[in-house]
Amino acid sequence: MWLHPLQILPEISREKDTVAQNQAMQLAADLFLRMMSGLLDVFGGDVLNGVVFLAILRANVHHLPAWALSEYTAADGVFLDSERRPISVLRIADSLGLSYETVRRRVNQLVADGYCVRVGRNGVVVSADILRRADFLALGAECRTAVRALVRDAHRSSILEDIVS
Repeated sequence: MWLHPLQILPEISREKDTVAQNQAMQLAADLFLRMMSGLLDVFGGDVLNGVVFLAILRANVHHLPAWALSEYTAADGVFLDSERRPISVLRIADSLGLSYETVRRRVNQLVADGYCVRVGRNGVVVSADILRRADFLALGAECRTAVRALVRDAHRSSILEDIVS
């Protein structure tokens, strides 16, 4: 039976989507594992403290565009403390799908270790000074290298074929 070329295209497209999805999953896994390695170094092997810390860090500046480098950041690109919004333990727990008590204990440990500060009853904030410490500067450099590798490898794969700039 002869098939018209247009009847074949949807199947080819699905195959290309599957390949691109598998490539994306591999690249995302590489990025995740590389980042977890850096977090383990900073947090002495405690993955969950690293994850809770990242959730706080991101939530504090989630309302700001990551690319905004002038009005919201210092010269080194770190968001100003005045722009950071505190996040409650409950919101962190909800965002991570963890129990309140688990996150509360982790946040207390992060506060005790100086990774974040309490802002009254409003929640916790990671201050800009923390991100300027040597261990976080090294983690930032690792992040940049890992993201650059992800972008490079994404360009080499079929993941970005359907994106029009």
